[in-house]
Amino acid sequence: MVCFSIDKTSKNWYLPKSFTQPEVLMPRILTHMNVDIDAALSVIALQILSEEQQGHNITFVRADWNGRMGPGDIALDIRAGGRGLKGEEGEDGTIQSCFDLVVRTYGDIHDYRALLPLIEAVNKHDAHGDPFHGELEGTAPERRSQMIETSIIGTFRAIRAYLRGEPKHQRDQRTIELLTPIVYGYLHNGHLLADAWNQIENEDGVVVFGDKVALITKGKNPRLSEALQIMGVRIKVIVDDKNVVVFCKNPTQDIRADHQLFRDIVGNADEKIGDGNGHWFAHPSGFLFAWGTRKAPASHLSRVNPDHLRIAACQLLDVPLD
Repeated sequence: MVCFSIDKTSKNWYLPKSFTQPEVLMPRILTHMNVDIDAALSVIALQILSEEQQGHNITFVRADWNGRMGPGDIALDIRAGGRGLKGEEGEDGTIQSCFDLVVRTYGDIHDYRALLPLIEAVNKHDAHGDPFHGELEGTAPERRSQMIETSIIGTFRAIRAYLRGEPKHQRDQRTIELLTPIVYGYLHNGHLLADAWNQIENEDGVVVFGDKVALITKGKNPRLSEALQIMGVRIKVIVDDKNVVVFCKNPTQDIRADHQLFRDIVGNADEKIGDGNGHWFAHPSGFLFAWGTRKAPASHLSRVNPDHLRIAACQLLDVPLD
């Protein structure tokens, strides 16, 4: 049964609208069926970075498709008779990914930098079949395989494996749907890392001493710790509401978060070390010494002056105090 919408105020009210009005076609994003990682990320990046393309129909066609394209249609990772977007050829003859081209075309420099880890992995995988091409020399095959399986390539493979039980004609669309929030996450994470670098440079709630010790009083950005680790910071003293935390990267017997210097400061403040419930918690591995954490927040302020902990960290790592 076909239902028609009839407007009796119209001159041709007795004709269905489909007979009197031209059909308006929604612009399409075309890419090849049986999508690979490049095609999938290209479609997702286009929808994220281009407001004009958001909500457009995604149509999966043969890789050698050369059909009619309407106004607003865009073809990704297929040639489409010279009308499609394909990766550019490098000086060494390798073809870069379409994903790379889409981000550079529709995003800005901040978006490109945020997605660069993904772009580099997809470029290498697209050109050489290996997201770590030219890297990890000497790495054991088992370890290399593990790294690939936990990369974006492994995530894509896992999604495709998960969808094997679904009807074949739905798998490509479902792949796009499941990958989209992951790409959003990468983009947001990349922007957060850039914000963290700006925070460090401006000393906005974080001060670094000798590139080894950091005092953090404004640490809501989840990528701040990563930026500090890239710098080489080994010990961080973090003030987070009522929590006071000492983190130590790669603790050893001699350099650890609960070193005797820190324990003495706690003792001098007439506070005790225990299970963390009203006491300082010392993790057995030595990477954490805390008066409350985000998983178990402190109920009241510690009497310990965080700057005393920072000074002790500087002494421990032989760093100038200011």
